[in-house]
Amino acid sequence: MCRSRCSTSSGRPSPPTGRSSAANAHHERIDAFTETDFTEDLKVIDVPVLVAHGTDDQIVPYADSAPLSADLLKYGTLKTYDDSPTACRQLIRTSSTGTSWNFLKA
Repeated sequence: MCRSRCSTSSGRPSPPTGRSSAANAHHERIDAFTETDFTEDLKVIDVPVLVAHGTDDQIVPYADSAPLSADLLKYGTLKTYDDSPTACRQLIRTSSTGTSWNFLKA
């Protein structure tokens, strides 16, 4: 089901943009997200870490990941992007004046 703010595609593949990957790579990525427990790894990281996550992520649900990860980190900083499917675009867009830069200056 398509969300109201989304549009449906014609079903035709887009021309290659250099960011395409094999179907099995997508499957393996989802396996890594769902089957790997990073709890003990996060507990021993002792440097500042910025955890950025969108609340509308359909692959890695926000409530089950970002706040928990930030809490497990000794020096974790959580940045939440409301109604965003991912935080990557927001971090890139604001990297010189926004979240990333402010985090690095702190």
